[in-house]
Amino acid sequence: MSRGRKAKGNDTNLSWQQIFTKNVGKYLQYIIIEWSKVENQQIETGQDLLKKIKEEKGKNKKDKALPPIKVNEIPYDIPKNWAWCRLG
Repeated sequence: MSRGRKAKGNDTNLSWQQIFTKNVGKYLQYIIIEWSKVENQQIETGQDLLKKIKEEKGKNKKDKALPPIKVNEIPYDIPKNWAWCRLG
């Protein structure tokens, strides 16, 4: 732009970390949408995999059970065969 005008809408003062943090929800939603379009080769659902992980983890040691995910904690929709869980 000429005559010393600044371009509107450019956030030039933000670092890449700030830009990523600001847009991380958009990136995750895009990834989820694209992954849900891919034909799933496995018949297992997220719940099935989560049960297997808990069984394997239970064989090794006894850990404290993490609280279940509440409806108001879910930030966005995920495909039906996926599952929300807490990572300890």
